[in-house]
This record gives sequence, C-alpha cells and structure tokens, in this order.
Amino acid sequence: MNNPRFDEVLKTTPLHAFQMELGAKMVPFAGYEMAVNFRLGVLGE
Repeated sequence: MNNPRFDEVLKTTPLHAFQMELGAKMVPFAGYEMAVNFRLGVLGE
C-alpha cells in the first residue's frame, strides 16, 4: 500500500466543499482527498 507523501498536493472533487459543510472526514485516496464518513454517520445519510 502506498502512503501519500506529506508534501503531496491532493486533488479534490467538485463535491469537496459540500462534503466539508456536511462534516466529512477526509482521507487521501488515489491522489484525491475523499470523504469516508460524515458527522451524522451512516444512519444520518
């Protein structure tokens, strides 16, 4: 498994700002900053 470098600039998706407003926990994945879960959890989604 490849770990991103600390100085790597991650790309974002068009939904990034919206996901951040919803309290997303973001993680690096395939060169992108991706949401893995949200503040309200699975039931809230």
